[in-house]
Amino acid sequence: MVGFAVYEKQYAPHPLIPFYLLKNKDVIGCLLIALFHPMSGRIVNGYFYTFLLVARDESYLSASRLTSIPSFSATVVAIIGAILVRHFRRLKPALVLGFTVQTLAYGLMIRFRQSTNSRAEIIIVQILKGFGIGLISFPAQAVIQSACAHEHLAAVTATYLIVFYLTVSLLHPISVTKLKHSPGSEQRSGELYGQMSSLERLKNTSLPSTLPLVSRHIETQ
Repeated sequence: MVGFAVYEKQYAPHPLIPFYLLKNKDVIGCLLIALFHPMSGRIVNGYFYTFLLVARDESYLSASRLTSIPSFSATVVAIIGAILVRHFRRLKPALVLGFTVQTLAYGLMIRFRQSTNSRAEIIIVQILKGFGIGLISFPAQAVIQSACAHEHLAAVTATYLIVFYLTVSLLHPISVTKLKHSPGSEQRSGELYGQMSSLERLKNTSLPSTLPLVSRHIETQ
């Protein structure tokens, strides 16, 4: 990436990325959002599904539905937010509200992190999380697009999405590595593997197949 930046800056006759836009505070701010905003979500999403299956003993269908709530909520909020932004002609309040709500959502996720918390609490937190996502990701992309000329629209949008999805793809292995090398990780992994293996054995064991073994054991007594 460094070599690509040097080539674009020094040698490309028609640079793909207009470097003068990198001095624009709106562009810099949106690229920082694309860098840091996925970090918080990806670190949580990497283990939320496993938490629901193992710690809360949710079914696969229930866990899938709970993890998809933020996406659905974000889509609905983004549509409503787009209508309001078009009417009031203001994007900054939407971004500020989105960051506020998402910070509240992550605080509530820390508060309701126990397996004893109710499903309603988890659903409310996931709805709030999706509310924040809908008011951050889409408005930020609209801001960076409005900061450039029409001929640079595609390049700036591609740059924003490249930063966003590179962050998403790189953060999961980083978080896995951090968890793997944290103190007590081997013991926790062994306990988790043992719980999941026990669940799988119980699922694969049918009651009629165990009855002959039980009856033979009683006869030998």
